[in-house]
Amino acid sequence: MTFRVVKPGFTVLFMIVFGATIVLPVIMFLWTSVWYGLFFLAIWAMGYALIINQCLIKRIEIDKSGVAYKTLTKNYKMSWDEIKIVGFGYLPIKAPGAKPWIYFAADGVSCPVLNAAMVNDKYFMVNYRQKIVDEIRKYWLKEIDGLDSESDFEKRFKPKRRLT
Repeated sequence: MTFRVVKPGFTVLFMIVFGATIVLPVIMFLWTSVWYGLFFLAIWAMGYALIINQCLIKRIEIDKSGVAYKTLTKNYKMSWDEIKIVGFGYLPIKAPGAKPWIYFAADGVSCPVLNAAMVNDKYFMVNYRQKIVDEIRKYWLKEIDGLDSESDFEKRFKPKRRLT
């Protein structure tokens, strides 16, 4: 099954908000020099292309043969035998309501604090969704680090139960 690396809801919201900023290059183009307008339009277009790449093009495929990470320029694949750890981690952004990420590591090192620059042929990550966990559990029979055991991560992200 194929999933976007970043959640679709976040993608739509981010693209709408950033898309609205097209007003700035247009204002620069109309009220200042044509060159300033073109310069800011080029910067805006590069930013929008980066968002499209980050949010729409990056995908992860999970099936019985393993996990694949695909972008326009990269195509990595790890079989389930190569993967040593599947776990939960978080980006070092301490935003309220920050959501966890799922990572797949072939090096056998648990990594609760993640960085998008870490993605390579032996390490993938994807934004948490329950559908992804369900798909992983079809093929991964070992423990999912941070989900199947009590950890600092689980304490941070596990929904709190009300005592009645």
